[in-house]
Amino acid sequence: MGEMLGNHYFLIKRYTSACSEFEDEIRYDPDNFPVMKKLVICYLKMGNFRKGFELFYSLLKANPGIILNDEYDMQTCPCLEIITDLQASAPDYLSESEYQMTLGILWSYLDIKESLKYFKKVRAHGGKVGKVEEIIERLQAKLPL
Repeated sequence: MGEMLGNHYFLIKRYTSACSEFEDEIRYDPDNFPVMKKLVICYLKMGNFRKGFELFYSLLKANPGIILNDEYDMQTCPCLEIITDLQASAPDYLSESEYQMTLGILWSYLDIKESLKYFKKVRAHGGKVGKVEEIIERLQAKLPL
């Protein structure tokens, strides 16, 4: 029931409620990668950058295809709207590196090339070097030659 209810909350942009349901679902089914993918968005939207980044990073390591090879349904994906909101007014609770990584994560659901731009900005400023470098490598590996 958690995943279905979480999906409902996610679609109507009640991210805190969706997060709670998705976290319950992950406790029940720790390999539910589609739920983890949505949970990353919920964490980022709720302002919990650390949880969102760490879950994104672990998801990218465990199952990169769920993010990089998946055609995300643009009608249910709030990423572009969240990106637009963030770019209109960067939240003051995020450092510059966190802001760039948040945009990189959200763009990874939509456009790998665009996502790479943001992670490369973080790398240029020395933020989370090891993890960011690994993310960049994984994203670049998915680009056509």
